[in-house]
Amino acid sequence: MGNGRSGLRPEVIADLTEATDFTPGELNDLYRQYRHDCIQHGHGRKLTMKLNEFKDMYEEIFPGGDADKFAEHVFRTYDKNGDGVINFKEFIMNLNIQLKGSHEDKLNWLFDLYDVAKNNYISRNEALEVIQVIHDLHSGILPAEDTISPQELTDHIFKRADKDHDGKVDRSAFLSAAGQSKTLKLLLNATAKVASQPFTMRKERSGSFGRKMVDYSSRSRSGSQISSAGSGSRRGSVDEVLGRSRGNSRDSVDENLERMRAYSARESAPTGREKVDGGRLRAGSAREVPNRYKKSLGPSEVMLGARPRGDSVKL
Repeated sequence: MGNGRSGLRPEVIADLTEATDFTPGELNDLYRQYRHDCIQHGHGRKLTMKLNEFKDMYEEIFPGGDADKFAEHVFRTYDKNGDGVINFKEFIMNLNIQLKGSHEDKLNWLFDLYDVAKNNYISRNEALEVIQVIHDLHSGILPAEDTISPQELTDHIFKRADKDHDGKVDRSAFLSAAGQSKTLKLLLNATAKVASQPFTMRKERSGSFGRKMVDYSSRSRSGSQISSAGSGSRRGSVDEVLGRSRGNSRDSVDENLERMRAYSARESAPTGREKVDGGRLRAGSAREVPNRYKKSLGPSEVMLGARPRGDSVKL
């Protein structure tokens, strides 16, 4: 499916772009994050995610609450066949609903989240269980979380949605109530927000839902610039020689004159770097310029020992 550091293969990106609302860049970032999480947990090249990786995402976002139970409920909606693992396609298709889906898509996903037993209806106990789990995250995201208990919130929802008064809410009743009850709408929006928070918060921090590709070429260039800047030449700068740092600001005139003489002597001494690569003259050398170049140089350039840029001169 993937090709290492660069992300997904082009044909996979084409399929997933068609099936989801993610951009190719977002798909690649999410794949790198998914792959990183799987490998980090010792799965090797078998890129399937288990519940533990899922829990880690939510524990990072909600360290002060009980994130494990909520992660289990969200994972259940991803793991459609109940085999305990999800592959990248299952992961991305469900995440697409959370982050990019239509209002109806999100409502259907939320119904699946509250339908713990997967029997196509939500019981009062199931609704209470999920609401209690969200409450225990201490995210402050539930409506009136500090004043209304999970039990009171559950009772209110069933009063609006359970028209048959049988303690069950099927999918159609759930969708209908979500459009009429302001409280239920707030609850569902809160649930969706909490479920997608590991990804939305990552985007707020780094600008991406997933893991951006590292530009190793730019890192190498910046590293080489730092290296060359740090190495320097043996001559040193005028500021270094004259001691114009804060610590040497009180030096006497005589001491500064001595430094100037030392600097002049070092500047006039040969550096030993004029000959490089088999006796070729480096640009800026003070050696005499061969006659064949003098026609293309001005008088001052000839005096200074310059040469046409980009050329190398045989000695």
